[in-house]
Amino acid sequence: MKECIKCKQELADDATFCNACGAKQTQEQKTCSNCGAPIDEGTTFCSKCGTKQGENPITPATSERSYDELNYERPNFLSSSKMTFFEAVKTCFLNYANFKGRARRSEFWYFMLFDLIVVVILMIIGGYRNNTLLNLYSLATLCPGLAVSWRRLHDIGKSGKSYLINLIPIIGGIIFIVWTATDSQPGTNMYGHNPKGE
Repeated sequence: MKECIKCKQELADDATFCNACGAKQTQEQKTCSNCGAPIDEGTTFCSKCGTKQGENPITPATSERSYDELNYERPNFLSSSKMTFFEAVKTCFLNYANFKGRARRSEFWYFMLFDLIVVVILMIIGGYRNNTLLNLYSLATLCPGLAVSWRRLHDIGKSGKSYLINLIPIIGGIIFIVWTATDSQPGTNMYGHNPKGE
């Protein structure tokens, strides 16, 4: 008997597919270079930890808190690899409620651009008042929007609670925009490794 590479269900030794999850059972299963999770052929990012495949994962540097203590499950985008619009949106939704780790500027701003585009489209379709689609979308993206904002503040060395500066009318929003436009803190900080790999 052997285990399914995906769901760990017991299978016959000669099984090609898992009866429970349908995953193809191959001896040469591709695994993530960072966390070792099985990944499908042709996949660019690991669905478990978000590491871009084909690049060496960033190894943790010596710091007061270890990589495991941080529960750091953010994609490791190296400086040679620019994050695209779709990668940023996918990363934000994969880290739906992940308030730990760091987010680079492109991840934050591309997600904000995606959010703005969808809101404008929904307002055109249903108007501003009593727009059920807009209300549902806003509710669905509240958590990933807050999470990427907190991770972005972590990237510049600030606590995620600094997000509350937005409660100060006008000035708070301006300060928040300046913070989110600030470049990453180089190297490792107390929230994790620099997602740029610097």
